[in-house]
Amino acid sequence: MSIVDDTHHMDFSQHYASVARYFTQVLIAAVFSILEGLAFILDRTQYSNTIFYTLGSGTTSNVSFLTQYMATLKPFQAPSAPQPTTHSISALRKRTLEVTKHNHKKLMKRTRELRNRIGK
Repeated sequence: MSIVDDTHHMDFSQHYASVARYFTQVLIAAVFSILEGLAFILDRTQYSNTIFYTLGSGTTSNVSFLTQYMATLKPFQAPSAPQPTTHSISALRKRTLEVTKHNHKKLMKRTRELRNRIGK
């Protein structure tokens, strides 16, 4: 009989005891699997700082200085997005706007003085 078949005929303590054995085995297997994976990773990191390459003559040289140099370089950063700029206008247009503003102010001043004189 399997665990599933027995569950309907057992009280809770018997069911828990039978299932606990199974889950304990699964848990232990998972822990060992994780530890084996960590051991593999740690074993590989011992050699990650050393790169070997073969010269044309068939000799192999250690170039760990290259990896150390690469580690000192700054990581690549993408350029920032362009910021919106104000649109430049020509000097003539700017001068025209200033004169127009000045003339408008003169006209308003003259109109205000005229109204004050007429109103008195």
